[in-house]
Amino acid sequence: MTEYKKLTDDELIQLILSTGELHYFGELYDRYSNKVFRKCYAMVQNEADAEDLTQTILTKTMLNISKFKGNSSFSTWLFRITYNACLDHFRLRKKKRKIFTEDLNIDITEVEQTDGIEEKQKLEIELGRVKEIFKELADTDRMLLIMKYQDRMTVPVIAESLNISESAVKMRLHRARKRVLDAYNEKF
Repeated sequence: MTEYKKLTDDELIQLILSTGELHYFGELYDRYSNKVFRKCYAMVQNEADAEDLTQTILTKTMLNISKFKGNSSFSTWLFRITYNACLDHFRLRKKKRKIFTEDLNIDITEVEQTDGIEEKQKLEIELGRVKEIFKELADTDRMLLIMKYQDRMTVPVIAESLNISESAVKMRLHRARKRVLDAYNEKF
């Protein structure tokens, strides 16, 4: 029974499709649930929402496993589902949020940088500023930057995941980085 743990993702998918046995999907779940959660959490910045999204994504994946064509790796296909689910989450959240605003506009008090502040403290202040700007980014910019710099995905892999051209990925990354820099310079 535990020999299926050694199988590749593609082999497990074939077994799921041919037998309908859910314990094979359980193995895929074990392999990817933490990765999906981490991606969701990085994108939505809320643990409860990330947990809910993870369950929704993995359930949707299980129900639609027959639609996996094998044109990309299973992990790429799963990430595409994850990305789209997070975008849907943002869209729904924006519709619900009319008057209510999240605590994203917390002002970090300007700390005068004197010779008495250690380098570590300066870096912590800088990191706090960057995080503040990052939270204020458009959802699509934030996710693209996460894919590139946190997940360390290459431009071709991002292009495949998002089903867009490599030149479109490069242009979107360029624009997202420019927006971060402009927002930082304007605010600080």
